Amino acid sequence: MRKEEILSLRWEQIRDGFIYLTKTKSNEARQIPINGNLNELFISFKTRHIKGYVFCKVDGNRYTDINGAFRSALKKAGIKFLGNS
Repeated sequence: MRKEEILSLRWEQIRDGFIYLTKTKSNEARQIPINGNLNELFISFKTRHIKGYVFCKVDGNRYTDINGAFRSALKKAGIKFLGNS
């Protein structure tokens, strides 16, 4: 999945062992199969965030930028970032 698809993922898009995408870069709907482990993880998340976005802030709004957190995770893991500034 692309970053925007993940950040805009809503609970109603996850069902029956699939993630259903309708708004894609190619404008073609697609379904992403998920395994049992991921399904269990989503179930545990859903008990805390019943409505709205799957990955959201405390106020329920979606994340729009994760670059800072990504770079911090790379640094903590000892991985040198070679991407765009």
